[in-house]
Amino acid sequence: MLLDIVLPGIDGMDLCKEIKNISPTTIVLAFSNHQERSGIMKMLENGASGYVLKDASIDELMFCIDEAMNGRITFSKAINDILIQAQLKENRVAKLTKEKPKF
Repeated sequence: MLLDIVLPGIDGMDLCKEIKNISPTTIVLAFSNHQERSGIMKMLENGASGYVLKDASIDELMFCIDEAMNGRITFSKAINDILIQAQLKENRVAKLTKEKPKF
């Protein structure tokens, strides 16, 4: 199932969780224009098998659908880049604050 996170009358993130509770074997891919890391992570927490931006090419979309159907967590390239950049930022902050300066 391709599921947008913004739907009239219901939040797609909550709907994803409901779908997975009712039918755990249903494969849900988030399909959205929204690129916020918090929304991406919430969809994954609620059981989505991946996240694809609506501007992804048809080849990229088909690849992500195939990956999800084969049990893998998958992302469009733009989402993958967002997640990698966020992880790099977290690692840099951790390295900067981990050691105390010696005077």
